[in-house]
Amino acid sequence: MEPIDKKNLQKFIFGADHADKLELFDRGLEQIEIKYPTFFNERKARLFPDEQDKLGFHYIMTFDRYNIVFGFLESSDLPHDIKQECVELFNTIFK
Repeated sequence: MEPIDKKNLQKFIFGADHADKLELFDRGLEQIEIKYPTFFNERKARLFPDEQDKLGFHYIMTFDRYNIVFGFLESSDLPHDIKQECVELFNTIFK
């Protein structure tokens, strides 16, 4: 039996296709963070002041059997262009 890591857990819960999409989304978010080093590298996370800010602190995804929904937390202060890239990434992968 494979050890339970993030990808295996996602496969178990959502199925292999969906787990692959989540992995693509995670990699895409990493690329967006890399594209905006000034924004992410020079600030601390609002909710976790001991940590560097990252996209994962700004969005929420909800799932049910048929739908996946992506949105930003009310507390997110991401610039519009970064938010737009995240939405476009999500739509490219999940829509």
